[in-house]
Amino acid sequence: METDQKNSTYFNLLDEPWILVRNKHGGTEELSVLQVFRRAHELVCLDCELPIQNIAILRFLLAIVYAVFTRVDEHGESAPLVDFDVSEQRSEALRRWKALWDMPELPYTVIEQYLEFYRDRFWLKHPTQPFYQVAGLTTSDGSVRDISLLMLDVPSQDRRLFSLRFDSGPGVLTASEAARLLITFQAWDIAGLKSSIKDSLGNSGDRYPSGTGWLGKLGIVFINEAIFADTLLMNFVLLFEDERLLPFGIPIWEEPLKTALKLDLHPNGYIDLLTLQSRRMLLSFDDEAVTGYIYSYGDIVDSKNMIVEQMTAWYTKSISKTETVLLPSTHKIGRSIWRDLSSLLPLASDNSGNKKTAGIVNWLRILKDSRLFNNSTVNLSAVGVIYGTQNSVIEETIDDELMMNSGLFATLSQQWVTRIIDSLGKTEECINQLGFLARKIAQASGSSDGISEKDNARESAYDSFDNQFRRWLVSIDPEVDDMKERMLEWKSITQETVIRLGTELYMSTNSQAIVGRIDDKGLNTAAPFAFMQFRGAINTIMKNWKEDKNE
Repeated sequence: METDQKNSTYFNLLDEPWILVRNKHGGTEELSVLQVFRRAHELVCLDCELPIQNIAILRFLLAIVYAVFTRVDEHGESAPLVDFDVSEQRSEALRRWKALWDMPELPYTVIEQYLEFYRDRFWLKHPTQPFYQVAGLTTSDGSVRDISLLMLDVPSQDRRLFSLRFDSGPGVLTASEAARLLITFQAWDIAGLKSSIKDSLGNSGDRYPSGTGWLGKLGIVFINEAIFADTLLMNFVLLFEDERLLPFGIPIWEEPLKTALKLDLHPNGYIDLLTLQSRRMLLSFDDEAVTGYIYSYGDIVDSKNMIVEQMTAWYTKSISKTETVLLPSTHKIGRSIWRDLSSLLPLASDNSGNKKTAGIVNWLRILKDSRLFNNSTVNLSAVGVIYGTQNSVIEETIDDELMMNSGLFATLSQQWVTRIIDSLGKTEECINQLGFLARKIAQASGSSDGISEKDNARESAYDSFDNQFRRWLVSIDPEVDDMKERMLEWKSITQETVIRLGTELYMSTNSQAIVGRIDDKGLNTAAPFAFMQFRGAINTIMKNWKEDKNE
């Protein structure tokens, strides 16, 4: 086809290099889809320009793994998981996963055979079925958006967050760059008014706001292993928390071609979400360069109760007196993921049942309980986007990770998880007292902005605890450590750190704060008195902090 229609088809993602990866020597390479799967066992990770690109492309590659190995076994023999008897689906899913995990490399020929069958759906430029696009799109006024706007880290001329690539004016992208950005854009695009578009059949697109791309609605959590093949398999979730088989669905390249019409979808399975087309798009080419694009709203999915999505935690929300729904938890700017540890560990939901851990976390628990995953540590990564002004601009991107002993994910370690979460709660109580001290000292100094001082002191304290908690957490081995000793260790770290921070705060006060002021209730707000209250509050927290649940 490439020879017969040279001017109509260009850049097949299966063959052409476009995915940036890091090899085992620490260098960055650009590989095709087939090359990534052939060499996945010797690659470290995806190494694109931004974390939001990495996760969008990881999910695209993961969709291929699902499309293949939920239908055939590790040898390529037809064996759809959904065709097994319900009583056998769990055992076959785990057996198949373990068989793939134990292989020295991914069964490349099986993957290649599948992809070759759908080769024509992977052309970046194609007259009727361009990859992740809709052929024949036009705008009402014939305009095409500048290609620089495809880069989500460049929201506008006056608000550049990271990239300065297009500072000199309108530019072009290579096909490989455009492929990476196309997948990223479909996943993370901002909300707001879009172009008025039509397709070749006369269907009109929907330009009115319908929210961000699918990943923009989530607080992404996934497992990041030291070998890329292992990363793919660890995120290859096959069972729900209750160990029922996931509904899988089909990827976008197996579906009928999209038109310009926006669709409100209820996905048939997880693969649908992994390749969701949140936008109707068409890239513009000038020979081999990508110079612009047309786009509008595409497939819209309601995030309420969409628990087939495996890469986000959830929280409950009452929307009426009789109805409660699950909504995806999103990451917060400036907040390290260890502060939300209860969402990252299985069986760690709060007492009210208002939280639900991510499916990927429950999958790891199943693998640990079934003794299928024996790596000593596991690395949880978090990626997200903070939007602003009605989700129409990108304010910040989130990129964090947390390493811990994989034994904490086993059901037998539930008591460990409970004690760690309880200890973090006590640490937070201490940090709150530090915030109160900062506010009182500010008031004693005559400042009218005690709330800001309180917040600054708390955030500074969390920064001080960050590396300490990460080191302490990854050092825990629930199979050999004494729980009481390890909890006492963190209690001592907390007490020493918060007293030091409080003392430093007190010692930095000015003379006005030492003398103090009389407040509206006739009480002296002097810093020495505030510091005494702080020390007393910390002592009370320490007395109530039990290292052993039975104390």
